[in-house]
Amino acid sequence: MDTDYSVPFNRHAWTDSEEMAQLVEIVFVSLPVRTQREHAGRSNNKGSMSVKDILRIILSDLYSTYKRDPKLSTGFARKHTDWTVNDRYNGQGIPRKIVDVVDTLKKARYIRYEPGKSKKAGNNVNKRSRIQPTKNLKDLFKKLELRSNEISHNHKQETILLRDKDTDDDKSVRVNYDDTPATIRMRKVVESYN
Repeated sequence: MDTDYSVPFNRHAWTDSEEMAQLVEIVFVSLPVRTQREHAGRSNNKGSMSVKDILRIILSDLYSTYKRDPKLSTGFARKHTDWTVNDRYNGQGIPRKIVDVVDTLKKARYIRYEPGKSKKAGNNVNKRSRIQPTKNLKDLFKKLELRSNEISHNHKQETILLRDKDTDDDKSVRVNYDDTPATIRMRKVVESYN
């Protein structure tokens, strides 16, 4: 896997396609029963995202990237702060459990995984982990007949992105904000173009 030939993970990838739903089911039931139970959890929180929805997001993005170029890898964030459910930029409300699901897909040999790098850990660069479908998953992808317009790449994505400089490394970071009349007006203008 060429970790430099990659695209960022698209947390807004989604499809209602029945074919993708079937692929999610195939992958899920192939996992050990104990793993299925662990991921299903015991939460009574009706608003939490199911493991199958998390799988649908992961597989939708990996499929879309695979169709674009099978050699591409996907940069995947593992930090706890990248998966805050109520974060403005996490429109689908994906929980931190997504990291556990990715680890499970790796263990089940559906994806290849290359750990990220961090300056704090002594590396000379910060680099997100990389994931890529294995032959097992690519073979399942080859059976799908999804058209490119059947996968939404901006499902529940925030339209207005505010950025600022990070004080630690002078990089641009997203800023959470409360809606104001100005941001509501900006959002309407931008959405009217799309």
